[in-house]
Amino acid sequence: MFRALKLISHKLHYLNTIQVSCRRNITFSKVNHLKEIRESHQGKVLTIEGVLVPSPREQYLVRTEHEGVCSLCSIGVDVKHTDVLILSQFLRADGCMLPRRITGLCKNQQKRISILVQMAQKAGI
Repeated sequence: MFRALKLISHKLHYLNTIQVSCRRNITFSKVNHLKEIRESHQGKVLTIEGVLVPSPREQYLVRTEHEGVCSLCSIGVDVKHTDVLILSQFLRADGCMLPRRITGLCKNQQKRISILVQMAQKAGI
């Protein structure tokens, strides 16, 4: 009898898990406002399409003056070893530096960031 109750409770838990996961995947709110749904009627044909919408936050993006310039050199930010949020963008999950072809940094900034990462790791930050 206890085994039957255990199986029933396990199946009910499994069904509740499925219901919860199904509810989480469906949203009705506009989270990122990336696409707008447009409907157009042409005779008896209804066409529904998703059209890309420009971001209203585009004016707040950092613009570089020259293409192909290192991002840190163009902005002119003085990064220190305590700026872990900036340094973490140049690291893999295991803590190693990403290569220059991925980071897009110039040779001097790549070397500087790698030294700052080592300093932060030694400091335990």
